[in-house]
Amino acid sequence: MKTNNKLQILTTVLLGILLFNACTLEEYNPSGGPTTDEYFSTPTGYEQLINACYYPLTRSWTGGGEDYVVFMAECGTDLWTCPQGEGWMKEVFYYMGLNGGTAHLNEGWQSSYESINYCNAAIRFAPKAGYTDATERDTKVAEAHFLRAFFNFFIVEQFGGVYLPKVETTTAITDIPRSSVAEFYELIFSDLEFAMAHLPKIQTERG
Repeated sequence: MKTNNKLQILTTVLLGILLFNACTLEEYNPSGGPTTDEYFSTPTGYEQLINACYYPLTRSWTGGGEDYVVFMAECGTDLWTCPQGEGWMKEVFYYMGLNGGTAHLNEGWQSSYESINYCNAAIRFAPKAGYTDATERDTKVAEAHFLRAFFNFFIVEQFGGVYLPKVETTTAITDIPRSSVAEFYELIFSDLEFAMAHLPKIQTERG
């Protein structure tokens, strides 16, 4: 009986050791892929970053959710009328129940800051993007400057002096300062001046 008990205890201990070893997580993941900094420091990766700056436009302005920004910007004016009565989209047509939780406000806000974040990253990575032709590099980053100006103009016109990020956000921010309307326009004009100096007068790229 004692022998059987000892065998059971020994078996349990051995199983525990085996299971523990089998469940140990590897501390090294040999993916071998480039880091974000490495990828955006190449012309191919940098162009993908520039393309990402446009994505919020396709989602909230010209894509499946295009009504979000249009409704937010125009429906409260006399440009639009609602034949379905005040019950339909009353938040943006008649400002009834309009608040920070209204989906149309949130989508315009979120998509604008999403693009600005991509633009800030593109502007920071531009000097080390690996371009041998400075003109080509400046033309690419000028797209980011223009888009940042475009979205900042939308934000300041709709919301006033709110958050004005000038570098990309990579971690959570718990203290979000407000900027003045004048500070918004100072950055907008600066971005537009850079864009006018470096973008072609006639754009040949499509897509």
